[in-house]
Amino acid sequence: MSYELKEEVSFNIDKELWLGNLRFDFYDSKETLCNKFFPSDLIYELDRQEVISLKKIQEEVNLIQFNMIKNYNNLVSLCGGQGYSFEKVLYIDMEEANYAIKLIPTTDSYNYLYIYRKGDK
Repeated sequence: MSYELKEEVSFNIDKELWLGNLRFDFYDSKETLCNKFFPSDLIYELDRQEVISLKKIQEEVNLIQFNMIKNYNNLVSLCGGQGYSFEKVLYIDMEEANYAIKLIPTTDSYNYLYIYRKGDK
């Protein structure tokens, strides 16, 4: 399946559907992405109930991080320039979850990938 990062949101961003967020940056290197996951209680509850698959969400997150964003230079390209004035929010609707990605093309800021449960699951 082919996925594309978009500037327009095609799903509802509802805090009741928030599954967690991933904070990432390229502070130490423009090639090495560093990240930390902040899960909600809901993500573990839904995984236990087999409503969602945490493993599939991890695969989608990895696809976004390592295939779509890739490295700092690609992040700058996605934002159209470098610096705080080029901050951009991109969206992607994938099989297991919906994602909003806040990109700040600087090496001294965190970027965020927000994970939302799909409304129809």
